[in-house]
Amino acid sequence: MSKIIEIARKEIGQKESPNNSNKTIYGKWFGYDGVAWCGMFVSWCYSKADCQLPRIGFAKGFAGCQTAVAYFKKNKLTTVNPEEGDIVFFDWNGDNRYDH
Repeated sequence: MSKIIEIARKEIGQKESPNNSNKTIYGKWFGYDGVAWCGMFVSWCYSKADCQLPRIGFAKGFAGCQTAVAYFKKNKLTTVNPEEGDIVFFDWNGDNRYDH
């Protein structure tokens, strides 16, 4: 799992182009550019680490947090004790919908 973290760290500073467009290298790779890209970034990191995520709505992994959380819950792949390399989702505004 440390390979996933290493790959993600190398992407620090990567920007949308143009700014505030949601257009990224991750969206291009995923085939769904110009939309919120946090899930695509996670899928990209896992793929680059040779740990391809399963089809979670898309052939290359997942794009939306809600879809991914539903998948992981359905397949009993959730934990309250995450370890390095686990995918963590956040509900920033407390509305029971995962935002990031």
